[in-house]
Amino acid sequence: MVRSVVARLGVVVLGLSAALPAAQAQELCGPAIQSLSEIVLAGRETLPPLQARRFGTRAIYLLMRYGDLDDRAINDLLAQAVESRMHGATDLDAAWRVYGGAELAPEVLASMVDTATPSAARALLLGGQEDAVMAAIAALPDGSRMDLGQQAVTVTYDQSDAVKAELAAAAESAGLDWLAAGFAAAQEDPADWDGQMKGLSVAQKDDLIGLWGWMPALHGNPVQRRSTAPTGELAEASADPIRLATWAAAQQPEISLLMAFLNQTGDYAASAQVAKALLKQFSAGELSAAGPLDAGWLVTLRALDSAGYDADAVRAQFGSLSFGLNRVDRETVGDILDWIVATDALAPYAGGESALPEEPAHLSSAFDQWDRWLALAEALRADPEAAIAEAEEADLPILAELLLAAGRRDLVIEMLQDAPPTLDTVTLADDFAGRLDRLCKAHLWHKGEAPLLSGQALYAFD
Repeated sequence: MVRSVVARLGVVVLGLSAALPAAQAQELCGPAIQSLSEIVLAGRETLPPLQARRFGTRAIYLLMRYGDLDDRAINDLLAQAVESRMHGATDLDAAWRVYGGAELAPEVLASMVDTATPSAARALLLGGQEDAVMAAIAALPDGSRMDLGQQAVTVTYDQSDAVKAELAAAAESAGLDWLAAGFAAAQEDPADWDGQMKGLSVAQKDDLIGLWGWMPALHGNPVQRRSTAPTGELAEASADPIRLATWAAAQQPEISLLMAFLNQTGDYAASAQVAKALLKQFSAGELSAAGPLDAGWLVTLRALDSAGYDADAVRAQFGSLSFGLNRVDRETVGDILDWIVATDALAPYAGGESALPEEPAHLSSAFDQWDRWLALAEALRADPEAAIAEAEEADLPILAELLLAAGRRDLVIEMLQDAPPTLDTVTLADDFAGRLDRLCKAHLWHKGEAPLLSGQALYAFD
């Protein structure tokens, strides 16, 4: 079992971050990420099989990136992860083998491409095997060929224009001109994409624009429209807001709230206004494209309020949608937003850095827990250890959010270590390990991930 391998690695790392002084723990996120990942791997062993499969792969990846595991320990963890059918384990295992220089028979490489493992595809494309990947894509049936080609462009989007040009050349050599156009469309400099259009018939241009025409907007470049696209006042009025929203979405980590809002409402004017506010903050470095989604969502919510959509109006647009985000006690986008707002308001107070805040204006009317949150923040401010010791199990997610935001990672880890392993504690540890990574070296971040990956994990080693 994975747990036996974890034990062999030495559980001393579990307590490492908790033993650090608070200031040092705030600076050294690596030990905290290791500790949280270890909690996930140990805790998942107590869960029913179907629940357990949801956890572990990301924790293993983070241990590989932040820990000091030797190859034997890594290979043991990966083999057992695949055997226990952890979600995404096959992709991580394949990417690691490719990165390690494994000799792959042509049929094995073709199988990796055909089964659409994104991390393995990236490792192959950037590891000198782009010609073999293109040949494997070219040999696929039409539908699969298109899907895998789009994946190839997506997983290498973070590369330089020079690398994308090399991949485009490899695609052309394999007779995949349409895929070469995709690598051109993904470039920051639009010259190659414009060059792809030259000399083509209207029908050929329309085909390529239908596949890739939206991608230049990820860099803020103009979007070409098909000859059959609607024209008129509405079409003209929507073009630049869509470009701006797409550009802003490419800066937003994980999931773009703005792009989802535009899709739900069709309010181009409000979306353009919000996009400009976001782009300004990303450009100024006030928001990080590699960080957790929370800061970007908070700015988006405030900008939407300025555009005429208060918290209740925003919540109404998303209904029961959750975007697959796995956060304890938060079932919908509206719930997640309310928790982000409450945490932002109360964490400085809980950490002793500010006065008691008033209830934030950006909370929705559905949030009826302010008094509960306030009481927990007051308890943390007075005596964090006592607050944790006296808390009920249902308070743990709130305490964890406030402590994490206040920089007390040591107490978060201690609290999760001491709590009986449950689905909630494993979920919290997994979530927080991922968030801390994005505040540290951001191994889980992928440029343009919100519109390109929509929450799908990509495990890179380059």
